[in-house]
Amino acid sequence: MTIQPATGRWFISFSLIWLFVLAMIPIPDNLALFRPGFIALGVIYWCIALPYRFGIFQALLCGLFIDVQLNYPLGCHGLAMSILAYTCLLINHQFRMFALWQQAGVVFLLLLPYHLILLWLLQLTKGVDIGWDYFIPAVTSAAIWPLIFMILRDGRRRFKVT
Repeated sequence: MTIQPATGRWFISFSLIWLFVLAMIPIPDNLALFRPGFIALGVIYWCIALPYRFGIFQALLCGLFIDVQLNYPLGCHGLAMSILAYTCLLINHQFRMFALWQQAGVVFLLLLPYHLILLWLLQLTKGVDIGWDYFIPAVTSAAIWPLIFMILRDGRRRFKVT
């Protein structure tokens, strides 16, 4: 058995940059509440699709970039993303067996603890009081999961990312 060299690593980086850009697009304040967690969806996808190429360390880096981008205390999103990636790596094989609509439900269940961890860390560091509307992005992220999944899967297949 020969070991195949990794190909298409640039596409993983490009897709994450693309998702960061989507997360930075300005939207009206009344719609900002419904903004999906694009970077979290990218982390979920790459941890499920290529668990041997994308893991906890890469998720930590994505989380640190989010902290810098949003001016959060350094490490809040990093910790939450790391736990999200670890959970995705644990359920990798089961997740792949689900239909796309079932995967969206699992994505919602994965993003709830992610947002709970962020909420807990924000309350510890900034003392903010946030209501139930803080969890709306988990719902919108689950709703757009099939679209993100199909775009990233088609790109992974087209550019033969391994």
